[in-house]
Amino acid sequence: MDTNKLTAQFCRKIEPTDQVQRFSDGGGLFLEVRPTGYKVWRYAFRWHGRQQLLTLGGFPDIPLSAARDLHGAARRLLASGVNPCAEKRRTEEGPKFSLEAVAAQWVSSHARKVSEIRKKHIEATLRNHVLPFLGQEDVRALTGGNIIRWMRRLEATDTGPTAIVQARVVLGMVLEDAVARDLIETSPLASRAVRRAVVPPKTQHFDAPQEPSEAGKALRILWTARTGDSSLDRVCLVLPYLASRPGEAVAMRWEDIDTAAGEWRFTTPKTSRQHIVPLSRQALRFLGEPSDSGWVFPSFGKSGHIHPISPTQAYKEAGLQGLLSPHGCRAMFRTLASERLGYPAEVLEIQLAHKVPGPMGDTYQRARFLEQRHRLMQEWADYIDGLRENEA
Repeated sequence: MDTNKLTAQFCRKIEPTDQVQRFSDGGGLFLEVRPTGYKVWRYAFRWHGRQQLLTLGGFPDIPLSAARDLHGAARRLLASGVNPCAEKRRTEEGPKFSLEAVAAQWVSSHARKVSEIRKKHIEATLRNHVLPFLGQEDVRALTGGNIIRWMRRLEATDTGPTAIVQARVVLGMVLEDAVARDLIETSPLASRAVRRAVVPPKTQHFDAPQEPSEAGKALRILWTARTGDSSLDRVCLVLPYLASRPGEAVAMRWEDIDTAAGEWRFTTPKTSRQHIVPLSRQALRFLGEPSDSGWVFPSFGKSGHIHPISPTQAYKEAGLQGLLSPHGCRAMFRTLASERLGYPAEVLEIQLAHKVPGPMGDTYQRARFLEQRHRLMQEWADYIDGLRENEA
């Protein structure tokens, strides 16, 4: 096959005419000169008996030597059974089909349907556990094997089983969205074998004192601990008075606080219900003063609020591991407010924003025992202050 017919000087001197001109370099490579004067390299080949044209780029931006290199690469693809035109489309479209791009589009649309806390949890899961491993993968080529290998790599990094399950759930939602948008036909996670490959999470028990003496000891340790971050210190200290989920507490906003009524009103991400937390005098003191950010517990040196995991780490560093955790404050409240203060289960369950079971559950939810819960939370605050101050 006669190749290398053209010279760089000849290519430069070609003048346009009123017709499209084609000058062959051999092997299917030619320089196309259009009436406008635009010159472009193209490669003509046959694929399953049909003529195909691959555009390699314009001249002189792509000089003759570079055009020959691109032509050679395309011919090698063709010899290996790959259509060079299809491969070019795949390469050019690849970024928009990457898992990272698909996930970003899903988050932007899904975020309108979930709370800010849930959105941040999803973004953190993607950022920490999914995208570092799979972000550049083309979703159209993702297989069950890819996903199983990803989960094994997570296990090798000592990622907890609960976090792996959560990562799998988030990835599953991203891929189901890709199916809905016709980017892929089916999700690899639809396979039962792939879903079973993840390590099941162990039952999680939160550190929480069950006896008054244990509670007093834990609270004294908490009161002497300091992190150097006043916002984090305040949220750590207020958690025992709120008995709220830590993720809800760190995301508290001033617009949801009625200091005159002593109430915090918000929608719980877990149940999507409007909830009211009566605030004791002690709790109000720990909220501090309104900030420009709108967050009650703004993050130090960053936009947004304290990260939900920060109180957990602070409790551990204070020496409370095995004694009390941020979520364990809820368990401590549920046990001692029932056994020592004598409050009925339905009042405590509503205070914890749990769904009350049984035929009267909805009635209790509507009634909310708000006046009784105000008394409960002030009595609880005074009670745990007494436990902390009366060291045996």
